[in-house]
Amino acid sequence: FDVEVTSARLAAVQQNTSGLLLLDVDTNATVQVVSGGNQPDYVGGTPLGCAIYQIGTGVNKQLWIYDLVTRSSRRIATDKTWVTYVAQTSTGRIVFTSGPSSDTDLWIYNPSTGFTTEISAQAGEIDGSAVITTDDLVFYERGNSGQSDVWYFDPTLGTSISVATASSNEVIRGTLENGAVLFTRIGGGGETDLYYVSLAT
Repeated sequence: FDVEVTSARLAAVQQNTSGLLLLDVDTNATVQVVSGGNQPDYVGGTPLGCAIYQIGTGVNKQLWIYDLVTRSSRRIATDKTWVTYVAQTSTGRIVFTSGPSSDTDLWIYNPSTGFTTEISAQAGEIDGSAVITTDDLVFYERGNSGQSDVWYFDPTLGTSISVATASSNEVIRGTLENGAVLFTRIGGGGETDLYYVSLAT
């Protein structure tokens, strides 16, 4: 007969600067995720039980996902450098950036299909500071030289839509449980104004 384990309590354990383990806190059994890596760093788990981790730093920074069922890892965005985990949706789609801090691009990866979709990749601009709402919308900033605008990406439509594109700097401050987002804008008198945006209303 077959036995299926549907849940486990796992803890990520760092091994110096080269290894990463997953420890079952109930049985003390371990699974080796990374051995002999370059500064592996656990960053989160997906709803389907996969572990997400980073390897390396700077231009060599990579993003990986480890499948506990198949005991195998696969690298996300093999054609990109400076890859950095940002967040994930409730369905396990992984949002990440690529490129140096002076010119980042924003992407979303679907572990079920293996496809990576561009959220925003404007040349010469910083696309990032992403947050995910309770409705799984990805709000993010786009801009440079201290002047950024607020946009959002809908994973179900695969499109980005502008939210606030004034000539002054706009910065995302957080999300609320009702799916709304707070952001600030530098006003005409140099003051910082606070805004609330809710797509539902």
